Amino acid sequence: LLSLSVKEGDRVTAGQVLGQIDKRLEESQVAQFRGAVASAVAQTVQVEASIAQDERDLERRRQMVRENLSTTAELEKAETQLKLDQSRRTAQKQLVAQNQGQLETALYNLSRATLKAPIDGTILELNHKVGERIRGSDFSEDVVLLMGGLSDMEVKAEVGEHEVVGIHEG
Repeated sequence: LLSLSVKEGDRVTAGQVLGQIDKRLEESQVAQFRGAVASAVAQTVQVEASIAQDERDLERRRQMVRENLSTTAELEKAETQLKLDQSRRTAQKQLVAQNQGQLETALYNLSRATLKAPIDGTILELNHKVGERIRGSDFSEDVVLLMGGLSDMEVKAEVGEHEVVGIHEG
């Protein structure tokens, strides 16, 4: 926990920054997945260029076969190459989508490193201090602080008969 800008009893508003968790790992993952997306997109462009070349080669082979200047085997080879590159294009598009999904997950994890108040309320309890390690995961939570909306609260309390005279609204 790098910073904590509230203490117990503080009133906070929705969206207010409450603290900051170290986000270096998440930032490096975002950079890694941005690079992976860019690389996959660039490879897709390369495959598209190969397909365009394959289509031109295939048309030339067809013309050569019509003029008896080439064999049908060479024509079939050009058709196969086009089909292979079209399959590579499909695979590349899926890789782009996969890397984009991983990037979105990394961006979400990065956003969670900044602790923000989800509602207007009051800080009820602090469970960690600045400098302590936060060990949350998908399977277990490490609660940094508790907050609640105290504006609509009903309290039941036992009050002795001597103190009841001192209780009044507010």
